[in-house]
Amino acid sequence: MGTTARKATADFIPLPGASLLPFVSISGNTPTIVDGDSLTLTYRLLGAVSGTFDDGTGAVPIAPGTASFVVHPTADTTYTVTGTSGVGLVSTATWSVSIISPDIEEIDYANFDESSNELSLIGNAAIVNDFANLPLPGDADRLRLTAALGNQSGTAWFRKRQKVGDGFETTFGMHITRTDNGNGADGLAFLVQNSAQGNALAVSNADQGNTANALTVAFDTYMNGGEPSAALLRVASAGTVLALVDLTTIDGLALRSPGRLLDPTGQLAPYQVRIVYAGGLLSVDLDGVRVLNGLAVDLAALGAVNDEGEAYVGFAARTGGSSEAHDITSWTLTTGAPAGTLRLISHSID
Repeated sequence: MGTTARKATADFIPLPGASLLPFVSISGNTPTIVDGDSLTLTYRLLGAVSGTFDDGTGAVPIAPGTASFVVHPTADTTYTVTGTSGVGLVSTATWSVSIISPDIEEIDYANFDESSNELSLIGNAAIVNDFANLPLPGDADRLRLTAALGNQSGTAWFRKRQKVGDGFETTFGMHITRTDNGNGADGLAFLVQNSAQGNALAVSNADQGNTANALTVAFDTYMNGGEPSAALLRVASAGTVLALVDLTTIDGLALRSPGRLLDPTGQLAPYQVRIVYAGGLLSVDLDGVRVLNGLAVDLAALGAVNDEGEAYVGFAARTGGSSEAHDITSWTLTTGAPAGTLRLISHSID
């Protein structure tokens, strides 16, 4: 059998990959930060022998590979990473961040009439006025995470990190409604998180508590197989359930419909939720009734706070084949260990 030989001049045979452009990427944990906050950038620089990073003030060398670092921009900034291959081929990638100085810097919403760009609204989350259909608690804007439509998902974060590691107390009005007496799903959650995506993190399954680097306090409104009711409190982190409470079994708690958290008519008042984290213990009240008392939680061990004890806080909800509106009608949050109950230890009468 004959053979066919291919002839080529050695000088023109490229080395494997030598003619390929380097792979370059850069991303930040959020495209928008509050003035004074930091930004975490991550770059990948593959197939390059050298690279540079430029924040607009001049390029500085960086090593090929993958790395993350923290920057503190004081104005809108575009960051550029450039990689150069061994034969001089060049690739670039950019990431831009916007700096905002919101009028509202504290979480203290009697309603959401004055809310603005201090809230990061993701997915189906929006600020709405639905007084025509939901008369309580009054004619005011509310934070709507999902409408009563199928397969929606909404997330909302306060853009500025909160120092919650040493303790916090948050209260909010929680309105879970339909207006047609139908069945609903899937639930709403309050979250404390330190994800690399920051206040751009979209949470699609908050009711199940699957978010990593987060503490999720979820109100599950749909009875899946093996669950005891359609009114569950689930405290979880990264899919690990830390506590599960069947709210239908709590003495003194008046649910909005038998066996369900859902208000199927939309004519009843929102639930009032209070969550307290103090001394490493988490407690939850619903309409003034203690439904979870003193659950041991270590936010740092969960990765839910950064080294300074700071985290993003907010809400998430979703619907599925069944649906309901998930609304927050008011919200306050204070940081630090909550003050204890005052007690009279002595007295005198003149």
